[in-house]
Amino acid sequence: MRLAKAVFPTAIIAVVAFGVCGAASAMAQTSTALCEVHQEPCEQKNLMTETHYQLPAGKVYTMKSATMTILCLEMLYKETVAGLATAPKPLKFTTTKLTFDKCGTTAAHNNCTVTTLILPEEHFLRTDLNKATGKVLAGRVISECDFAFGKVVCAYDETGVELELEYNESEEAEGDIESVEEEEVELTEGSELCPKTATLDFEAVSLQPGYIVT
Repeated sequence: MRLAKAVFPTAIIAVVAFGVCGAASAMAQTSTALCEVHQEPCEQKNLMTETHYQLPAGKVYTMKSATMTILCLEMLYKETVAGLATAPKPLKFTTTKLTFDKCGTTAAHNNCTVTTLILPEEHFLRTDLNKATGKVLAGRVISECDFAFGKVVCAYDETGVELELEYNESEEAEGDIESVEEEEVELTEGSELCPKTATLDFEAVSLQPGYIVT
């Protein structure tokens, strides 16, 4: 997905420098990790191997196309983390659970369901202090909406969706925020009324405290 901003409360993304290949690509020059404490390098015993994210208050998951806009008021997902990524490899996040609730095209948010056909896998590399970028390597989401004229079912491929991971320290939420901003996804199957593309937009915050450090 560009799947969203997620927050990690005592976790650290320990990534150091990036080498640039060409005009657009970057590769980590040191290892990348999520750490439970603020230390660098992260000791093996402190490496994070699991994270949980949800939509913060006032935020929604949006799937928008030319024919309809679906809003989900609740989204919760769980990911395993590959512990430590040795340069130049990115850090892999594998989604093991992803649920959406209270989804719809109306104010009642109850005429649609959104589910996953393929759970997302994401790769992240640090780009700046307290920031990292990622990409979805695999993922597929499907929406089913009921209207007066019938049901509309659309499945979209999330492969290639770009994400941002940023440490956020505020009174409302301290930790990492994972976000996707108007990322385009392509139709893989569905009803005649399904557009060939849609956009995904959301940000999620982790349920654990965390830091993104160099």
